[in-house]
Amino acid sequence: MGFAIGYNPTNPSSTAQTDGKGFAPGDQIEDGSGNVWVYVKASAAISQYDTVTYDETFITTVTPLTTSNAARGDKLGVASVAFASGDYGFLQIYGPCTMNVAASCAPNAQLTATSVAGVLDDATTASLIVADAIYTTAASASVAASKAGVLNWPAVGRTL
Repeated sequence: MGFAIGYNPTNPSSTAQTDGKGFAPGDQIEDGSGNVWVYVKASAAISQYDTVTYDETFITTVTPLTTSNAARGDKLGVASVAFASGDYGFLQIYGPCTMNVAASCAPNAQLTATSVAGVLDDATTASLIVADAIYTTAASASVAASKAGVLNWPAVGRTL
């Protein structure tokens, strides 16, 4: 993992940065605040603050997390900006962040994938898929919202 000076990890690019100064999918950087980011290529459109699932290729399956695409063991990150399908850019994988959560989601609760792409919830219904090591630190109101959270190298976990 490298330390990035002068590069903004919240700025996606529609083309690979291959001029010798860029990054390759899977590269990780740490910003000046200690947050860690991983470089990926989106394989679907991603909205700002979506929780995103990605596999070991960092390009084949990089999509907003849902109950239908959560493969146990795949990694999770949060998109600080929107990506178009095919864009290259960074997902945050460690540190304080902002994330999309469902209505009435409680802080510091176990979060699960939902049928809404990129949105996590604190529901505990059987057969839901757990998003390990990702927590919201602020309660959401009666509507889905973007809320403060924290990432600690999150991954798709077990099924409830």
